[in-house]
Amino acid sequence: MRIATAALVGLLVLSSLSSCGDDDKRARIQTRLKQEAQHPDVKAAIAVAKAKGHEPRWSKLYPVDAMSPTATAIWVLGVNLGLPLLGFVLIAARWMGYALQRRRADMAGAEARAREAAEVGHQTLHGRLVEVVGGGAMAVELRIVQSGRSTTGKNKKTIWSEVQRELTTRRPFIIALENGQRVRVEPDDNVRLVDDLSPGERIGRAERERRAELQVGEEVYVDGLLERDGQQMVMRPHAGRMLLSTRPLSDVFALRARHHRFWAILVLLAIVAVQYVFHKPYLIGALTFGEGTAVVIGKSVKKVKRKRGYSTYYLIHVVIAQTGQVFREAMTHYSWQTLQRGSRVPVVYNPSFARYAQVGPAVAEPFEKIFFSFWLLPLFAGYLTRLSKVRLWYESAKVTDTVPGTMSKWEPPEGEPPPPQSGGGGGSIGSGGGEHIS
Repeated sequence: MRIATAALVGLLVLSSLSSCGDDDKRARIQTRLKQEAQHPDVKAAIAVAKAKGHEPRWSKLYPVDAMSPTATAIWVLGVNLGLPLLGFVLIAARWMGYALQRRRADMAGAEARAREAAEVGHQTLHGRLVEVVGGGAMAVELRIVQSGRSTTGKNKKTIWSEVQRELTTRRPFIIALENGQRVRVEPDDNVRLVDDLSPGERIGRAERERRAELQVGEEVYVDGLLERDGQQMVMRPHAGRMLLSTRPLSDVFALRARHHRFWAILVLLAIVAVQYVFHKPYLIGALTFGEGTAVVIGKSVKKVKRKRGYSTYYLIHVVIAQTGQVFREAMTHYSWQTLQRGSRVPVVYNPSFARYAQVGPAVAEPFEKIFFSFWLLPLFAGYLTRLSKVRLWYESAKVTDTVPGTMSKWEPPEGEPPPPQSGGGGGSIGSGGGEHIS
């Protein structure tokens, strides 16, 4: 994500630097073109152009390699602008949706903290775990065993993949609500524990374990079925499930809202950057350009060195009859040969944007700008890839962690035999799996 942001900033900076570096060259070209426009034949042709307009045979004249106005509009406004805007709207809508769910979860948490255990039924309560029935400090403990594999290559890392998950402790306990009321909680084997996982602790050559624990003294949200058992209120599983959470109820929605907010802003910045760098002349022209007539005042050939040989551009020099603005345009070799000094051709222009004008009856973009649309692919691929990884550990069927470096050597405690491996032993792989936030 940082790389994508840096790429956008770099794109805008390079665009600004390149435009600054071309100012002197552009000024020299403008001076030469204005001198050509002073030729007597050109002045006479300008007067005719103002009176009669362009010559009919040049009514469909366009720059070299230019798409038709219809194809240009579809590609620029539809593919390069419309599709990214649609993606932005969808991502922003999900951002707003998760933000709303986060707000509702925060409100539900506030209500749970203030709620009294008075009415039976499906409830969410919040309190402090004050006692474990039968003594001890551990009420619920979940153990996750992971198998590690180290990658090869330049950036070595270790991927720890879950191979076993078990509920090692499940005991009834008592929570005290804010008003001092005590409620007995009776979790079952299907209880869902939401808590921070402990750091990985090595238990074998290529194995480690992580634990989630609910102990005396912790504050916890309990979602289940509240019942009255004699004089005591008891919380049991509702529809076969119970939720015990030491984390705010809005954690999941907050994480997803941040993810979608980042990508909504990134996509919007990408749209603005790409349109500014690659399609600014077209957008200005499509919105503000008017039709006029230009007079050919000269011709030239420009050769640009490439990796393999040279590219040749056949340029005509024109002056706009209505404004006196001069510029050059690359044409096909046939048009370049046919056009002569004094030829009257159609042009689109706007006096307020002297740098942007184009020969032809409408604004058109070159075919090469089709390739600029490929910026969409890595952007949305990055969004979808990261979307699959924006999960907290308790939402994942299997917990997978990626850590830099290779596995350190492990020796079993003295006097103890090494524990049996649960599968997936050590080794090397070419690429790692996903990473879940825990």
